[in-house]
Amino acid sequence: MKILRADASIGDSRIEELNFLLRVAVTDPSHAGYVHIVALLDKFVHKGPNGEHLCLVMEVMGENLIVLRERYKAFRLPLHVVKLIARQTLLGLNYLHESCGIVHTGFDMSASSMC
Repeated sequence: MKILRADASIGDSRIEELNFLLRVAVTDPSHAGYVHIVALLDKFVHKGPNGEHLCLVMEVMGENLIVLRERYKAFRLPLHVVKLIARQTLLGLNYLHESCGIVHTGFDMSASSMC
């Protein structure tokens, strides 16, 4: 679950992220990269003393690279694992760019990874 905090400095980025996730979910399920993109399962608003927080419930994609790396000697991933991760990442990015018209960047806008 990802909680996008209620903060006046965030502006519309919470709604933008939700719109991106909704677009990604329905654009082209037949694309080879579709299965490598996190899916939005549900959304809700939590009302608290600091405002309304948008909560996004997403599927679990798998272990992070730090945990995966710990499985191997000298903390090095075998080449076949690196190639698999790179292929899946590139397929997912291709889906976002070509099918959804979304460019994924490293810029972190209020904990959002899609700009």
